[in-house]
Parts: sequence; structure tokens; C-alpha cells
Amino acid sequence: MPKVRYTASKGLFQESGSGVALVDPSGVTMRRKVIAWTADKTLTSADSGALVFCTQTSTAIDLEIPTAAAAGSGWFVDVILKTASTAAANIDTQADSSLVFIHCADGGTDSAADTVETKRTISFSADATVNSRINIVSDGSVYFVRGFTGTTAEIAIADTGV
Repeated sequence: MPKVRYTASKGLFQESGSGVALVDPSGVTMRRKVIAWTADKTLTSADSGALVFCTQTSTAIDLEIPTAAAAGSGWFVDVILKTASTAAANIDTQADSSLVFIHCADGGTDSAADTVETKRTISFSADATVNSRINIVSDGSVYFVRGFTGTTAEIAIADTGV
């Protein structure tokens, strides 16, 4: 694949080498794919890099992500709680385990003796704080997960799938 370069003076052009170079990228906008999660949904390896906006409902909803092997090394998504409601929103890593670390706005003072655990399912609990966020990254064999929320009770983790 030839190298593609963009400069303000020449615009977009090819040159020898490989990759993409943005030089003086004024006017160049890069956006991530956006996925609305309002009911059960399955992501694929093609969804890497997406922002997934979760709308909790009055019944539990599930998000299946590909196995870490199918996703491949470097696959990632960010899941953001857009709207809270009365039922959990569950993210299932299928047969894979994930190393989960939860960051709390209160510093974790309300509970959580163990903040790093190996689990399979990560959930926004019912009525979690809007703007809570779960970042998921694959190394091709396991997922690394970081959750950001108001209190530890708002992100749940489990050994079993959903």
C-alpha cells in the first residue's frame, strides 16, 4: 500500500512508503464510528474503535462483543452510559475472561475490597450514573477493561455470561 500524505499546500497525495501522514491537518476532521445500544446487540471485529452509547431500559439489555481472538490485538470500544433506567446493561466477553479495573469518582471509599478482578461480564447496574464509561481493549487473547463511574455499585462484574 502506498503512503498517503495530506498537507495544506498540496492536499491529499501519494508518495513512496506506507501509512498515512497528516501534516498541518487544519481542516481535517477524524471521527469515530458511533453505535446506539438500546436493545440486545452483537458487535463484530469491524466495530473496533466505536463509541457505543448505551440507553438503559426497563428490561436488561446485552451487548455481545467478539472473542478476544476474533477481535484481534488492538481491537477496542468505549461504552458510555447515555441514559439510565431501571435495568442493567450487560457487556459479555463471551468465552473470554477480562481483567477489570474500576475507577470511582468517590475514590472507591464506599466498598470494593478488590478493584482488579478477572471476570467475563461487565454491567452498568440499574440507575447507574449517566456518563459512566467502560473502555475495552483486546490484546488478541484477553480483554483489558477499565470502568469509570460514580460509585462501585454502579458497575457490576460476574464470572458467567449473559
